[in-house]
Amino acid sequence: MVFPSQRIIQALAIKPRKKLGQNFLIQEQVARKIVASCRLSSTDTVVEIGAGCGALTFLLSETAGRVIAIELDKKLANILSDQLSENSSATIVNADVLSLNFSSLLKEHDKAVLVGNIPYPITTPLFMKLLEEFQFIKYAVLMVQKEIRRRLTAGPGDDEYGLLSIYAQAYLKISFLFDVSAASFFPRPGVDSTVLLIEPVADRMWHNPGEDFFRQIASASLSHRRKTISNCLKGPAPLWNLNHNALQNALMKAQLDPARRGETLSLQDFDRLTAELFKLRQ
Repeated sequence: MVFPSQRIIQALAIKPRKKLGQNFLIQEQVARKIVASCRLSSTDTVVEIGAGCGALTFLLSETAGRVIAIELDKKLANILSDQLSENSSATIVNADVLSLNFSSLLKEHDKAVLVGNIPYPITTPLFMKLLEEFQFIKYAVLMVQKEIRRRLTAGPGDDEYGLLSIYAQAYLKISFLFDVSAASFFPRPGVDSTVLLIEPVADRMWHNPGEDFFRQIASASLSHRRKTISNCLKGPAPLWNLNHNALQNALMKAQLDPARRGETLSLQDFDRLTAELFKLRQ
């Protein structure tokens, strides 16, 4: 397999589709650095998101026991399939990753390593899917635009701080690996990218009932920016069998001023508030 440089991509008459956020990696050195960061062995199964022109696919297949490369663009999926050798460990799946079920995709195989250059338009829904299905994933090595890294790691009061920040920090350990220049892509995007190692937090399980309540509170608290947390929570409070006095009492015990805005609360603030509200709804 010849690395898909810009010259080869153009020779194959592949026209990047802006609608799909297609910016193809064309620097082989960067691709090899990403694959090396995955720490793969012959026993690993890899799920690659957005195989594109195969910049990572064939390098991944050299070290992983099995590679399931997902590509939404049918033309690209067909081109990649045609280039596979008979003994390749890679399988090309022409599908939308957001509609796939990881358990069905993996079948009898153990947890997968998730790898990919993530198109900007699907980054947020993909992270939500990753959170929901992390029981099927060992860890992930993902390349995202730098803006996404800022949103994932933003703190209270930051402009980028929101639900994605809280969820990521509650359920994931995110480690920065290295930056990738916009010049490494064709067509060249307007911003640089960054590669992240993402691992699940062992003691917080997304599907636990208590965690579901935590997310309800965080979501309600951030439903209206610049609105007090007291006002944000009074709407859903009856659904939790909580009256106004109970809500105010919980805020006081959690050491939170009812006049504070939701976007100023830290993960620890939300954890304390969840614990107090959870006790009162019993």
